Parts: sequence; C-alpha cells; structure tokens
Amino acid sequence: MSSIVAYLSHSYRPEDRAINMEVWKRLNAAGVIFSVDKPDVERPMDVTFLERMMWRAHCFIGIIPRRQPAADATPATLAAHSSWSPYQTLEFRLALRANKPRLVVFERNMDVGPLPPGEPRVWFNRRTLELSPNFDTEVARLVEYARTRDREAGYMPPIGLLRWNPPHKAWNKLVLAARAALMANCEVVDVDVRTGDDDLLARARDVSVLVADLHPSVTPMHVMGLLHGAAIPLYRTCLVKSEQDIEQFSRGLGLQDGDTLEPATAARLALPRLLQGYRVDARMQPVLYWAASTATTTAARIVEVTGGYRQRELTLEEHESGRKYFLGLRGNRVFISTPGDANELTLLVKEALDGAGMPAFHYKGDDDPLRGGRDWQEQIDARVKDADLLLAFLSPSFYARATCVFELVQAVRRWEQHEMLLMVAYNGVHAPEMPPFLERLQAIRAEAEPARIARVVGEVKALFQEGAGAWGEKSVQPLAALVQKHVLALHDHDLATWLHEQCRLDTADAELLARRTAGASDPARELVAGLLALVPGEGRRGAAMARLVMFLRAQESDSASRDQLGRLYSELRLLPDLHDMKAWLERRARGQPLVVTLAPGVDTGLLPWVAHAAGKQEDRLQAMRDLGAQVAKCIEEPGRTALGEKLAARVCVAGTVESLMAPVEWATFAGQPEPLGRCRPVSRRIEGLEPARARLEHAFHSNRIGPPRVLLFGSPSPDLPDVPQELRAIEQCFVSRYDQSGWPRELVQTVAPADATPEHFELLLAGGDHEVLHLACHAGLQGDAAVLLLRDPVSGNPVTLRAGVFGQWLKNSMLRFVYLSCCEGAAHSLNSRNVAGWRQSLCKEVLEAGVPEVVAYVWRVSDTGSVWFTRAFYERFVRDFDAAAALHEARRASSRDDPLWATAVLVQQTQADTP
Repeated sequence: MSSIVAYLSHSYRPEDRAINMEVWKRLNAAGVIFSVDKPDVERPMDVTFLERMMWRAHCFIGIIPRRQPAADATPATLAAHSSWSPYQTLEFRLALRANKPRLVVFERNMDVGPLPPGEPRVWFNRRTLELSPNFDTEVARLVEYARTRDREAGYMPPIGLLRWNPPHKAWNKLVLAARAALMANCEVVDVDVRTGDDDLLARARDVSVLVADLHPSVTPMHVMGLLHGAAIPLYRTCLVKSEQDIEQFSRGLGLQDGDTLEPATAARLALPRLLQGYRVDARMQPVLYWAASTATTTAARIVEVTGGYRQRELTLEEHESGRKYFLGLRGNRVFISTPGDANELTLLVKEALDGAGMPAFHYKGDDDPLRGGRDWQEQIDARVKDADLLLAFLSPSFYARATCVFELVQAVRRWEQHEMLLMVAYNGVHAPEMPPFLERLQAIRAEAEPARIARVVGEVKALFQEGAGAWGEKSVQPLAALVQKHVLALHDHDLATWLHEQCRLDTADAELLARRTAGASDPARELVAGLLALVPGEGRRGAAMARLVMFLRAQESDSASRDQLGRLYSELRLLPDLHDMKAWLERRARGQPLVVTLAPGVDTGLLPWVAHAAGKQEDRLQAMRDLGAQVAKCIEEPGRTALGEKLAARVCVAGTVESLMAPVEWATFAGQPEPLGRCRPVSRRIEGLEPARARLEHAFHSNRIGPPRVLLFGSPSPDLPDVPQELRAIEQCFVSRYDQSGWPRELVQTVAPADATPEHFELLLAGGDHEVLHLACHAGLQGDAAVLLLRDPVSGNPVTLRAGVFGQWLKNSMLRFVYLSCCEGAAHSLNSRNVAGWRQSLCKEVLEAGVPEVVAYVWRVSDTGSVWFTRAFYERFVRDFDAAAALHEARRASSRDDPLWATAVLVQQTQADTP
C-alpha cells in the first residue's frame, strides 16, 4: 500500500486557508490522501455520512486553528474557553469512537479542548506558516501505524426500504417500482413486532438512506426516535387514503390546524423535533404523502431525491477527489489578467500553473469558460473575488484595456484587505510603468520559453508559500522598538486597558493579547505580531494596528520616524482605500500641466483694472469681462498660443509672489465663452521657492503617508460669525470620506472656539503631525507686516499673531496643504497697499516655511460666502486630494459674475520627489 487515506478535519474560514494548504502539501508529500466533507449550503450536517467517512479512512488528522472567544466573554469564562469549533469537536469524537489513529495540528500556544492526555499533537504558527520541528516525524509515525490497521472495505450501500409486516399492498407495489428503477441498489428491510431494536439498527446502518413509513397505524411509536438517535438518514413517507388523513396526521405531529406538509408550506412550518435534522437532500419534503394510486410516481420521486446522497457516498471511493478539493480551495487559485495581444504567452503560463497544482483562470484557455446569458462584467468580478492571486501581465496595451484595468482595481481592493496576492509580469526589455504602491511587487519578466515560464511559476509558488499575511522584518522591528519606547516602558501600565481604550480592541481581545505579551520573551514583538495578526479582520479588530501606528506617530518627535510610520499605513495595508488605482490612472492620463509665464511687471500694470473690477458693484459681469481681456494680454505669447492649442490641459501659471494679485483665472480668449479658471484647473507656481515636503496628492498616492491628519482651526468674532459653521461643514466632508473608507475619525481634529488660542495653535502646529490645515480667521496689516488676528476666547479681545512667527511654526510641522480662509472683512478698501502687501506676504510665509500647496484669497471675501465655497472645495478635495480639481469645481459652483471664484488662488510647488 503506497498511500493511506486520512479523514481530514479543517476550518473553512478564509483566514485559515493558508495554513490548511501548507499542512495539506506536507501531508500529501508524505503519501497521505484524503477524504473531505465538502461544505454545502443546501445540506445540513449528516452524522451518518461523517461516520462512513471515518470508518473508511485509515486515520484522522485535524488542523485546529485558534478561535477568538465571544465578545461578551468574562475573565472567568476566558480561562475555560475552548478554541475548538463544535463541528471539529464532533469529528474528533467520531475518530475516538471509531478507534482511528489520530494526529492533531494545533495553532501554537492554544488550549487543547477535548484532546485527551497523551494524544499525538504538533503545532503551527499562523503568521509565519511554520510547523513544529517534530511535524514530519509524527506524520511518518502516523502513516506507519495506520498502514497496519484494517479499514472498512469500500462498497456502495443500497437504499433501504423499511417494510412493516404484514405490509399494505400499496407498499408492495411501491417496492416493486423502486426496485425496477434502482435495479440492484435497493434492499428491503422487513421487520415486524418480533424484530429487536438492535437488529433493526444493525440493518438500518447497512444502507445509504432509509425510506420509512410514519403512519401511526403501521409504524411502532418508538421507532422514529430510535432511528433519529442513531443518526440514520431518513426519507419519511406516509401512506394515506385522503386529504383528511393528511390533516389528521399533521395535527398528530403538533402542526397547526389546516397546515399541510406540501412543498409550498413545508418551509414555513415549525416541525416537531422528531422531524428535524438528518435530511440528506435539500429537495426532500419533511414527509412525503402518497396514496396507493401514486405508488409508481412515488417510487420515481424516492429514486430522484436519494440519488444525491448516493452521489456523495461515491466520493468516499474516489480519494483523489480530496486532492482535487484542495487544489480547488481558495489558497492557490490564480487569475491571469491579460490583454488579447499577450494570449500566446499567457496561455503557456496558465498551462504551467495548472501543472504545478495552482489552477489558473484565463479567458481563452479555461475549462469552465464565461457563460452566456449572464452579465459578463459580473462574471469577471466573481472570478477575481474567487481567486487568491491575480497575475497581471502588463503588456503595452494593458492600461488601454478597460477590462484589465477593472480586474486590477478589484484585485487591489482585495489585496488591501489581505484577501488576495498580487504579482505582475511583462514581456520586453524594460519593466512596465506601475503605480508606486505596486512597485514593491518587482515585476517578473516572462517569455515564451520553458526557463522563463518556469521562473514565473516558481515566483507564484513562492508567493503562495510566503502567504498574504507575512509581515517583513523591516516593518516589524521598527514598530517593536517604538512600542517598547512609548507603550511598554510606561510605569504602572495596564496593557489590556490601554489596548481597549487606545486601539479600540474588544475587552476579550485586549485581555488575551495582554496575557500573550506578558508571557513572551520579547513582549514588544509579541504585541506587534498579535496586532498584525488582526489586520485582515473587519471592524475594530482590523483597525487596531492602524490606531497603534497613529498613537506612535503622534508621540514621536523625530520627523524621519514619523514619516516612516506614515508609510507603514500603506506598506502593511493597515487601512482600506489607500491605494487608489483609478486615481493613479487619471493622473497618468492627464499628464503634466501646461506651464505658462506671466510677463514682467504684471502686478503694477493690472492694479487699476483689479481695483475697478472689485469696486464696481452695479455691473460686475461686465467689469470682469473687461478685466479678463486685460489679463489675457499679460500671458506671454508662447503661453497664449499653447492655451489655444491644448484646450483640455491643466494650466500652471509661473510667476512671482507679487503676481498672485493678477487674476489669471479671469483671462478670456477669443472663441472661448468661459474664463480660463472656469474652463480648466488652474494653479500658480512661485519661481525660486523649493518646498520641504511633497504635495499631499503626490505623497498620498506615492505610498508615503496614510490617511491625512487634518487640523481645522478657526477664530470666530462678531464680524466673522460663520466660522464655526464653516469648520463644521469641512469636518463633515472629511468625516464622511473617512467613514466611507474605514479610516479612523480621530485623524480629523477640529479645535473648539474656546480653545482657539495662539498658545494652543503653536502646540498643534510646532509639535503635531498634521498634513492638512484649514485656517479661518481675520488677517491684516500691522505696519508693514502681515498678521493673523485671533480673538481671546475669554476676554474677547483681539490677539495679534505675526506672519513670521506663524511661518516658524509651520517650518517645524509636517503640513503639506494649507487653506488660508482669511480676510479682513470690511476694514479696508482695495488699494495698492492691501492687494500687493499682506495677502501675498501671508501666503509667502506659508510657502517659504516649506508647505508645497496653499489656497489663499487675494482680496477680501464675505464670511457667509466662504462657507459654501470652502465646502464645495472640500467635497471634491477629499476624494483624492487633488487641490487643482477641487478648486476648479468650487469655481464652477460659483456664479459666473461672482468675484469669489476668482478671488481664491492655488499655489502648487513642483518638487514632487521630496519625501
């Protein structure tokens, strides 16, 4: 005998697939083949079938993963908690009853559940897929011992017809019809009042399924309970003469008066316990009523519904089905995403993957092709969800094919949830263009030659062995060091309480992890590993690691450490929707903006026109048209020509700080009915300035930061009463976006008016790690210097904050985007000093402090108007942090003759590769 047959008990949970596959591969290499009880939503647990599987196997092998206790478990019940599932407990007890050789593979450091003392057992490590050193030895011992044991010979038991003597003549007719249909696969079990219970059970266990009559005048009262207690699958029938018999029998079973057990009503009935369970086919009625005149059709019905059970038993003789089952399990299935021009090569890759035991789906070469009559896109979506690894073959036409892009977008979403692995391959000299968050995948070069294809197969196999949840040492070690520094080193620290309050773990999870950490040789690493193990989970458990990173990032004073912690959100995939494939494709498609240059001295030449347009109340529309024609003349000739040729391109206007007052957004050109700022996104660039950090959009989509930390700060006053409303509206934009993506709300901080003091502002900016600042307050001039005007929350007196001091705070911050929703109300009229002075100086302080992206107003706006304008901006901004598109949308939402849409300017610096 070269192989032994093992009854394999394992978990069907998605998070347990990787270890199931690893153990199965090791066992398969040792010559073990398997019987498996495949899950079936239409079939309840059938104890008899499990018993038959156990009897026909040489041995029992169980893979038992740890299961978390219930959320409401108390400390008293935690100690007695068993990690075994009830189903696996039953299977183990069946193995004990059948006296089969046994081996249990436990998750490391878990409780033993129903395992008796002295039982052979080995362990596994879920995170690393490591098996205990004695694994191969114990398996070899089990195999050797199992080969010496007899097992039940394989045969196909017949269907049993339980006939009571003396039988009704209709039953004789039924038996003849059933035998004719089933041929030799039918056995009549004749019993009478002299048949003992033991003899009845012995004969009943020798058949696949027992067809038994339940009529009170025929069947002894205790027989149904006897057969149920022995877990014998029954097909219950009842011979009746009329509808009145059905009603009378139903009432005798405890059913409501007037109810029947016809198919239309059976599903709604609360059946007596005697008629529950042990149904072996979903098509079975609880009771099949029949009359003498329908004996032949009833026999055909019996053959139909019992056939499904017999088909299941046939798999007990096809032990190779265990291999097919595991090869088909999630854990080693590949989806090949490829455009049509790569079919020749990728079909060879599919064939090689199939041969290596990793079934691959391919449009042109799959055994189970896409089916007609169903939505094609839905079928593709289902295929991607059903796969464990997506192999994207990035040929030159990949990004141009909508289907390929859709597949990759779907796969990235599952990859973020640790439900799928990703791999990319290409055919050519140079690696293809990829989003920054996928560059870590290191594209594999493939060609239509055996060695190259073998390498692709080897890389896929290696990635499966590594697993979706393997965490690199480079990520774990820095986290462990910071956890030791900021968490475990604290005196009198109740770790379980801290995990519950800070990481929002359930009490049971927090206590369990605290106990594991306390007993570990390296507590910091154990804590990090425990939280990382929860990342693929849902809800608070899955976000616990992200909350730890948030906490550590806020505690760290070193900017390099904070940057690294920000990147860990993305690298460890701690939160969903961080890797936006669609946003990357949109940026790739739009390319670089069209850069135009303003002529020298534009600020002085345009000042009279700007003052005229801002002050003319009776006909603002005409004033803006006049101003737009003048502004267009200030753009140098090459830029004007390019604007006429590239009508869809974004525009970046290069100039000086002083030229910000020139409303380029109002420029109008012949043949274009709308001003420039309403036709396309427009931003400004200040020559000579180099930011200290990358812009928010670039940093976010380049895998450098996690969800941005947002600071909303405002100082209301009697003439700025709508500041709180403005902050609430912006906060709601961020909170809605963060809730939708599953990002923690704590990343959005709104300062209450009572706390809007200069001292608090300094603390938040100079010592914080926010990436976004929205500032709503008064601003103005004090002498020749720009100032921010805050209001003391207690006295109500104005407090002056010099722009230079504000800029110093920004230099020590991590800000990447600042919105200066500041103006001085009606205190000053528009003139040379106010237009070219404090507005530009305040913006200049922010830019020179290293902030790469700023929105500011070049002249005063109304308090009420800024509320809806900023809301329109942030509703678009929170989608993908594209400030240019957001400001364009806010401008489009403004009335064409309202100066507000042209009052706001966006300054974007260009050093995109800054960390």
